[in-house]
Amino acid sequence: MLTVEEFVNARKDPSHLESKMARAYLSALEELELARYRGNILGIEEAQCRLTEIKSDIEHYMNDVVNYSWTELRDKLDRCRLDIENAKRKARNTLKRARRDNPELSPDNVEKLDEVRAAIANRDRIVAELKPVRVELSRRFKEVHSILRKYK
Repeated sequence: MLTVEEFVNARKDPSHLESKMARAYLSALEELELARYRGNILGIEEAQCRLTEIKSDIEHYMNDVVNYSWTELRDKLDRCRLDIENAKRKARNTLKRARRDNPELSPDNVEKLDEVRAAIANRDRIVAELKPVRVELSRRFKEVHSILRKYK
């Protein structure tokens, strides 16, 4: 994982949302240096407090994104949601097609067809596999978003 200084240096591109947090860190660092230069004790305490808060936010942010940017985290979350929706849609479409192709069968018997059972099993497998991942990514994304919102 990156150190706070590495994070700040890597996020200087203004097109990244993380750059606002990096700029706030650099600004707080400059305020601290200025307060030390002037010998302003109250200013030093305020600047250190602000610097500690931003440093803590950066560390929490880096723990939540784990080697990604917030956009990559959002993309992973969207991909996970899409995969779950696609699996559900494929199972639903397979069931509709089986009902259309086998009008003589009762709805219970249509669901017992091999192709329908395979589609439903595949849907259940994908949902069981991705739902915990989606919940965790969603939690991390919300935390990251709340941190970034402070620096807009």
